[in-house]
Amino acid sequence: MDADPQRKKVLYVEDDDLDLMAMQRAFAAEHLGEWLHVTRDGAQALDWLQGAGVYADRSKHPFPDLLLMDIRMPKVSGLEVLRWVRDRPSLSNLPIIMFSGSDLADDIADAYRVGANLYLCKPVGNKLRAVVRFIAAWLDLEPAPSANKPEWGLRAAAARPIPLRPAA
Repeated sequence: MDADPQRKKVLYVEDDDLDLMAMQRAFAAEHLGEWLHVTRDGAQALDWLQGAGVYADRSKHPFPDLLLMDIRMPKVSGLEVLRWVRDRPSLSNLPIIMFSGSDLADDIADAYRVGANLYLCKPVGNKLRAVVRFIAAWLDLEPAPSANKPEWGLRAAAARPIPLRPAA
């Protein structure tokens, strides 16, 4: 893993093997695979964020510039991880995208209430690459694409302003 502090890092928390493989393929297809780091549940995500246990070596497990996670996961849910992050002032600027298959209004409202920057419903088919391009643009990994492009096909849940660039 690259410990370059200039390289942006996305921590993707996903317990579903198929969803994980699809995201890894989408990042690789956009030539961004080296920016994606993975944990398989909320407990591992908390360990990563704290630099605890097997994640203590920050050269191998760098602190992320963006947390991308499912809402429903084993051990510790995405909402619990989100709540944990938002309860720590030192982590208040960490952007968090809830990335879920659920489009239930209660899940969406809960995520925003707890402090998600954005809630995206998992797209089907090749639209996942649009999510990766959006993330890349948000983190300045490439020029920002026009938000008016209909081919993006993203379903952002609820209208909530998010910063185009995470605060430093």
